[in-house]
Order: sequence, then C-alpha cells, then structure tokens
Amino acid sequence: MSSGPLVRAEGLELRYGKLRAVEGLTVEIPRGVVLLIGPNGSGKTTFMRAIAGLLKPSRGRLEVLGLDPYRQIGRLAGRIMYLPEYDPYPLTATVGHVVEVLSLAYGSSAVEEAVELLGLRGSLGKAVGELSHGMRRRLSLVEALACGRELILLDEPYRGLDKGSRQVVSKALEALAGRGVSMIIASHVVPRMPIDHVVIMENGRLIYSGEPDMDRVVCTVIEC
Repeated sequence: MSSGPLVRAEGLELRYGKLRAVEGLTVEIPRGVVLLIGPNGSGKTTFMRAIAGLLKPSRGRLEVLGLDPYRQIGRLAGRIMYLPEYDPYPLTATVGHVVEVLSLAYGSSAVEEAVELLGLRGSLGKAVGELSHGMRRRLSLVEALACGRELILLDEPYRGLDKGSRQVVSKALEALAGRGVSMIIASHVVPRMPIDHVVIMENGRLIYSGEPDMDRVVCTVIEC
C-alpha cells in the first residue's frame, strides 16, 4: 500500500461533449474518510467517475493512488472499487444468490460479516426487487465491505434512505474505515460518522478542501 495521497488533480477539466462539468480543478485528497459534498450539478459524480477511470480528462492531470486512472486502470482495478448511485443487481435475482456470487469472488467469511453488519440475514430468500430502497442500498454495500480494496468510492450512498437505513450504512462504513480502508463519499447528506477531510464543489469548481469545517458543510447542504 502506497503512502501518498488518494487523489491529486491539477487543472482538471472534464466534459460531456460541449458541456464542461468540471473546470480547472486542482486538489490533493489525503487518505482516510473523505466527504465530497456539493449541490446537485456541482460535478461530484463526474469527478468520481473520473477517479474510477470511467472518464478521460479533457485537460489537466489526474492521479489516483499515484496512477493515471484512465490509462492505467488495469493496475488500479484491484485496488479501488466504485459504487455508483444506482443499485447494481438484477431485480429478479435473490439476495441469497447475490451473496453466493460475492462469496465466490471475495470469500464467504468476509461476505457473511458484511451481511450481518448490514442486517440482511432475514432477506436472503427475497428477490432484489422485493426489497425496499433502503435494503437494496444496503445490499449494494456488501461488495464494498467485503472486497478488501484500498480505496472505496461511494456515490450518494444515503440518497433516499430513511433514518434507520442511514444509521446502518454509517455504522458499516465506519467499521470499514476502522480497518484502514480509505473512502471518498460523494453526497449531499452529511454522514453521521467521523470524517477526516472535506472537499466542497459547486458548478464544477472547487470551493473548499481541508479539515472538516461543519459551518461550511452545513451551509453547502442548505445552500445558504
């Protein structure tokens, strides 16, 4: 495991055709639990997708764990995991089948521990489509908890969750951080868990990067 920053961007520009979604972004993100926060349309998801190697920068430089995520994704693939905003599993698959497949990939003990932590034991016989939104979101987190990767990227893990599911998800992520895993949480909701570093974006630009400043974060969330 390297000791450098998670992410380093210099003059980063990201486009969708003529639409400039991220412009002139220069930031260094340290290891630990990072909250990437900003209103809808701020460029959070675009930046996360670039970190995951899914978008090629139009201009500037981007390094993730010391590597170019777009050109060197083969070397990064075993070190990072990207959990997108939307649930990844077919609605017709059973929760038990999803757990079985993940167990083959990551080992049954790690997956079983994640299932217990996320409160999914009683749902193994249900189809994914039968689950509430909160329970589907919990299921999507099993792989992140069990994969053993160095960096986990989570895009809006709290969207649409009720208070109970938010607490379960935060507890699970806090346990993951306790094992030394770094994560970047892109969200418009402030997680109820310890945060090491905050990055605030607005209109595709960096507003703040540094130690948690709750006045800044709350102001961003309520758009004051």
